[in-house]
Amino acid sequence: MPAAFPLVTVLLLHSLGVIGQTIPRLWQPHPSVTATSGQNPKIRCQVLNDRAVHFVFSWYKQTKGNAMSFILSVRAKNKPRYAAGISERFVPEFNTVEDSLDLTIGNFDTSDVGTYYCAIWYSSQYIFGDGTEVEYSDSIQPPRTPLLHLFPPSPQQLHTKNEATLLCVARHMRPQHVRLRWAVDGQAQDLQQQVEASEREPEGTFTSWSMLRISSDTWQRGAWVTCQADHETVDPSTPLEKSVELGLRRGDCKEEDKSGWNIQDDNMTSSRNSFSNNYAGDLAHILDITTFCYFCLLVFSILFGSAITSLIFFKSKNLRDRVKSRQAPLEVAPRARPKVQK
Repeated sequence: MPAAFPLVTVLLLHSLGVIGQTIPRLWQPHPSVTATSGQNPKIRCQVLNDRAVHFVFSWYKQTKGNAMSFILSVRAKNKPRYAAGISERFVPEFNTVEDSLDLTIGNFDTSDVGTYYCAIWYSSQYIFGDGTEVEYSDSIQPPRTPLLHLFPPSPQQLHTKNEATLLCVARHMRPQHVRLRWAVDGQAQDLQQQVEASEREPEGTFTSWSMLRISSDTWQRGAWVTCQADHETVDPSTPLEKSVELGLRRGDCKEEDKSGWNIQDDNMTSSRNSFSNNYAGDLAHILDITTFCYFCLLVFSILFGSAITSLIFFKSKNLRDRVKSRQAPLEVAPRARPKVQK
């Protein structure tokens, strides 16, 4: 009997779901949502590794310099319970297709600005999402989807160091809030292996970048590295990402449909931040200059081609006129007939 007790205990805990169960995660796919007065912005909170209808959800709001404040809690097929002073214009709605809970803010105004977090109660603790920053904007500038670039490590680094550094750049985007998430062979990467920063571009858009460090052994044996960008303009069903296959086909970048990671950003040392800032800033500047030079050359080519075409046309016209003048018949005066003496 004592020998069978551990086995019975394990079976009992497994049947109760205490062991052998994947911990659910919450993913808020949009780092920010921008709205103007009177609009009805929507915030999404998606459950990974489980079903949304299995949990009691809570929504919290945090403003700068203040602690999080409770807004509401709700369970599927039940009415929401609101905090004191919170109106019912905050409407939660379960999405069984996406396994998510969407929070709609009705008749948005400036008092609703803040960062909103979803949470569930699981195994005697709260699990929170990444947060979505809701911003007010009366700007006429439309949002812009990021341009995503993924750069492999340099050959010099692979030969001289025991690590490989990959750079992911999201540029020409608006608004500035973006999450850059990494995965190697489908596995989300350690927070300590990343660094992220951003800067404003002259035309009112933004550039952000993230660097991932992996061992050179991982690079040499071959792996599939993916960088995914979460942005307000990106639909979660069609993620924006770039991938590179390491090893034999090093540097072969292409898009692939993978999603569902729950990565948060972390900082490395200040020297590493300085290096990433200079690297990505110079890269964005070089890309802008290259684009500008390309269009200048294109315009110059069009103008030069037009000038050459016009010159050839006028030259050929003059040549035809001269040829016609040479081929015209000459008028010959009639010769006088000699007089015959009789």
